[in-house]
Amino acid sequence: MALTEEYRRRPEGWSAKHFYAWYRRDGGRRSYTWVKSRRQDAERVPKAKARGVHRKRRNRSPWPGLKIHQDGSTHEWVPGQKWDLIVTMDNATNKHYSMFFVAEEGTASSLQGVREVIESRDLFSIFYSDRGSHYGYTPEAGGKVDKQNLTPFGRALQRLGIGMIAAYSPETRGRSERMFRTHQEGSAFVGWIGGPLDDILAERFERTVGDDNGVSFEGVKLQIPADRHRCHYVKAKVNVLHRIDGSLAIFHGPRKLADDDPDGQWRSPELKAVA
Repeated sequence: MALTEEYRRRPEGWSAKHFYAWYRRDGGRRSYTWVKSRRQDAERVPKAKARGVHRKRRNRSPWPGLKIHQDGSTHEWVPGQKWDLIVTMDNATNKHYSMFFVAEEGTASSLQGVREVIESRDLFSIFYSDRGSHYGYTPEAGGKVDKQNLTPFGRALQRLGIGMIAAYSPETRGRSERMFRTHQEGSAFVGWIGGPLDDILAERFERTVGDDNGVSFEGVKLQIPADRHRCHYVKAKVNVLHRIDGSLAIFHGPRKLADDDPDGQWRSPELKAVA
């Protein structure tokens, strides 16, 4: 069918959301579920065998927003001061969407870079980086990244539906940059319509609620207040969110049980910290 043939001509790495956004902009009226089902059918159709050594080249023009690259550089940017410069850029245009200094590169700085891209542009498709330990776990030195055992950063991007690619050699990045160094038309960015980025681009730590209806996190006891859903959460599995700005929140599944702000003041529902 025409839709599946059109899908096969799209750039590699497009998610269902990216393809549906294009479909709607092109005048499509079907539902997201219907289009996603047709896309999955297209992926299951086997490719025809090559008829000979000569192949017709498939023309693909990767768009801005298809692949976002992030890197950090340690340097004495001012005399006597060494900082890490975190740059998050578009591999298609080399445009820098986010750039800032931090004392040390890590999960929080990488999440901040991703957030600034989404806030200034929109949701992108693929995140490309080196094999820094906060990006992905590498069981063996110099080996492949474990795609099943995700880091907090990896889980945050998974919640957004963003794919991750790890570079395995300097040549890989060089080839990628040369491939994308062309004039581009269109855009692969997709409008973000999900929940608060503060809670999505955050580190999550699973905890089991104790008999006192509280959890421990970094030496502090976080007391969960009773709510209208249940009087206590003893023995329940919850997630403590550590946001980029340092604030905390507690979730039970999709429900937020408690929250605070960057100044350490608890917001409603009231949450008390006991040393």
